[in-house]
Amino acid sequence: GDMKSAILAFKNAVREAPDNALYRFHLGRAYLQAGSFADAEKELGRAVELESSPLYALTAAKAAVRLSNWTDVEPLLEGSEGWPPELRASALALRAQVQLSAQQLDAAQK
Repeated sequence: GDMKSAILAFKNAVREAPDNALYRFHLGRAYLQAGSFADAEKELGRAVELESSPLYALTAAKAAVRLSNWTDVEPLLEGSEGWPPELRASALALRAQVQLSAQQLDAAQK
């Protein structure tokens, strides 16, 4: 319903202005909310390429975590020490999630 129409609207906006980072961010976030994590990671990654934004990078990192693309997370969170407190806290939580998953993977492989 609403999420599909939001995705369609943002896709149309991106088609009209492919270099608009904000449109790509909103499209990526809509994909993330809809559970289309690969599409989300693609659009959010493109938004980060177009415009360096802590919010874009954090949201792209969330998509990478949902896809278990652990090695994609840290580069996106680089420099997060200088981010606003609420985004910095989310970045720390994502880093902890990645470390926990890596430990679980190590344990499972032993």
